[in-house]
Amino acid sequence: MVDHKVRRPYVWLYDSGAAAFSPQQFSLGSGGTATSTWTPTSTSVHSVQAWTYNGSQWAVVTVGTGINLGSACVVTG
Repeated sequence: MVDHKVRRPYVWLYDSGAAAFSPQQFSLGSGGTATSTWTPTSTSVHSVQAWTYNGSQWAVVTVGTGINLGSACVVTG
C-alpha cells in the first residue's frame, strides 16, 4: 500500500521587534495560504520573517503610532 497523503508545509512567524502573532505557527491550507494577525507592540523598524523547513522570507516594516478608528487604523509619527 502506498500512502499518498500530502504533507502541508508548516510555517513559523518571527518579529525582531516587540510584537504578537495569532497564530504564530501553523500549517498552510490546501491552497497554500494561511492568515495570521500581526500586532506590533512597539514603534520602530521591525524585521518580520516567515520560515519553513525549506527556507524563509522576510520584510522590513516601519511601525508608527496608530489610532484605532474601529474598522481602520490611522498611523501617525
